[in-house]
Amino acid sequence: MGKLRQHDLSYRKKECSYVTAAWQRRESVSLVGIGSVGKSNLLHHLGSGAVCEHYISSPECAKLCTLILDPHLLGTLASSHDEQYRAWAACELIMHRIYITLYPMSDLKNDARIFFEAYQSLQDGSNPLFAYMGLRYLELGLELLYRHGYVLILMFDELEVWLREIPSSFFRALRGLRDQRKGNLLFVTFSRKEFNYVVVDLGLNSYELEPFSELLVNNKLFVGPYSEQDANAMLNHAILGEEPIADHVRHLILHCTGNHAGLMRAVLSCSNILQNLPSTYALDQVLNALSVQASVERECDIIWQSLNSEEKSLLQAVVSKNKVTDFPQRTIQTLTAKGLLSITPTRYLTITPPLFAIFLQNMS
Repeated sequence: MGKLRQHDLSYRKKECSYVTAAWQRRESVSLVGIGSVGKSNLLHHLGSGAVCEHYISSPECAKLCTLILDPHLLGTLASSHDEQYRAWAACELIMHRIYITLYPMSDLKNDARIFFEAYQSLQDGSNPLFAYMGLRYLELGLELLYRHGYVLILMFDELEVWLREIPSSFFRALRGLRDQRKGNLLFVTFSRKEFNYVVVDLGLNSYELEPFSELLVNNKLFVGPYSEQDANAMLNHAILGEEPIADHVRHLILHCTGNHAGLMRAVLSCSNILQNLPSTYALDQVLNALSVQASVERECDIIWQSLNSEEKSLLQAVVSKNKVTDFPQRTIQTLTAKGLLSITPTRYLTITPPLFAIFLQNMS
């Protein structure tokens, strides 16, 4: 994977303002976004010290430690691994991320040595209780950081994978650790669907996960398409062939993708169409040509698979021009926030962006 592009401080301003405001209140946040919405870019942007200082005062930022927890770094978890081992793997990843993020931990003074010893003990496979003791060493490591004023923000990327691989007992334990130090341990989760839908999809017990999910319910933000500024900034870094993107091509891309990051990348890959696009063109013909490109179809399918059953049913009803009054207003609002539905001044519902609308029409 290539290095993520560094964005300017105005990138995803709405989302960053929302999240950092919650952090200042010492509250956790749930981010929900369709596939290919640009979550990796957003999480790494939020984890930047410069971004923290932009939205939060410098003295407070100095002790704010954001840890991006990628579930694919848990290592291979075989089906034979029991719950204790899986919980240990989660504890080990968190301790590892703390260690490499804060190394050499000079401001911890003597506590840096104690942290390192706890980190080594956590990884000692010769201890028959190593899996059971994982949580205890994590608790000790966190406490050492709290003593020196740190606020830990655990950012769970791809929450669906975390909930599938790691037992519910671990998330209840995280709730317990947070309750011991409510202002020092915060969580950010990023998922394609809302927490309750993820739980249902995975066949998990919602009651067992409720203590953790309760922390997220009051701060939920749908991450939608790019703003015009962010979308144009993305195109400013793109090249078609050896030339910068022409204005008429830029306008086409923004219109047909609705500023959705994944779709913009997909359309940019269709250089055979874009490089030969005349300054005057028939929009419907170009949209139809783009809609059958493999990269565009793949991105539209990713968006579709990111939706819950009620959202899919509503969109299908809109495509078929069927009655939508039986659908909850909340579903309409959610799809609007995700940039997949727009409401005209006459209260008429239309599917956006145009390429996704064609994809749905072809499905029906």
